[in-house]
Amino acid sequence: MRLTFIGKDPLSNPTGSPTVYVTDEATLIMQGWAIAEGEAREGMKIPAGEDAVEIPIRMLPDILRGFLQIAGPAIGGDTISRGKEKREQEFRDAA
Repeated sequence: MRLTFIGKDPLSNPTGSPTVYVTDEATLIMQGWAIAEGEAREGMKIPAGEDAVEIPIRMLPDILRGFLQIAGPAIGGDTISRGKEKREQEFRDAA
């Protein structure tokens, strides 16, 4: 699996997390603070083989940037432009 760096929390130390990556398998990977114990982890009922990390909301732009990088190929690269063309045609037909 190949990782592509997307962004890092600007308030973290130079070698720490959180960090967002995309993979060549069209997934996002997030490095963050381990949720080792407590109410949040217990409420999640995480199955064996899975885990959870915490990242700050200020990382949302990096998450969206990663999502947009993989979303086009996953749903069809021209989906957005086709939707816009359809709306424009409907507008012209209504006029």
